[in-house]
Amino acid sequence: MQWRWAADVTGVIRFWNYLTQQCVYTIDEHRPSKQTLGVAVNCFEDKIVTFGADSTIYVYDVKTKARLMHLTHRSYFNN
Repeated sequence: MQWRWAADVTGVIRFWNYLTQQCVYTIDEHRPSKQTLGVAVNCFEDKIVTFGADSTIYVYDVKTKARLMHLTHRSYFNN
């Protein structure tokens, strides 16, 4: 696939087309801590998982860019 993902400490996930070197779209996570520390992609490249300084994990759908769920160390929430 021609996509690459990058997270930054402002809570923004950027989706890059590495062939054209263009940022295709972004997702602003609106984390309480404003710090997204990392991003991972599943083997099918249809889901993205991010984690941040607030100990929360978010799961996104790549096609719709929708947040599917978030997980915390205390509980599990759909959304």
